[in-house]
Amino acid sequence: MSLLKEPELFAFLKEFYYPDLEFSEDKWAKNDCLSRKSKVYMELKSRNTHYDELIIEQIKWDALITESRYFDYTPMYVNSTPEGIWAFDLSTMPVPEWEERWLPAKTEFPSGGNKTKVVGYLHIKDGEKL
Repeated sequence: MSLLKEPELFAFLKEFYYPDLEFSEDKWAKNDCLSRKSKVYMELKSRNTHYDELIIEQIKWDALITESRYFDYTPMYVNSTPEGIWAFDLSTMPVPEWEERWLPAKTEFPSGGNKTKVVGYLHIKDGEKL
């Protein structure tokens, strides 16, 4: 499988897993999309390089957990890499060990400089390969 960018990842999930998948209405929301029928609250990431441990920002983790509880949805973190797609049900995972890292301020705009982010890692063996 080749790397799917986020719009392609959304289309893949909609076609094969969540037919009612829709983008979040608020462009500033901490989640990218949701399925009302499956009660899934989802963040999508596309990684150009494959790693067995995929990075998640603490701010994203916290928001996905908190907001999904509010709606009684399942918080999902879905990553596409050149080696496949992994989905993580954050409600069943232990909280990652957080650490500060000097990373690009914006994933979409790598020339936007760096900043310190608090991140953790999710091992692909703890996710479901789609």
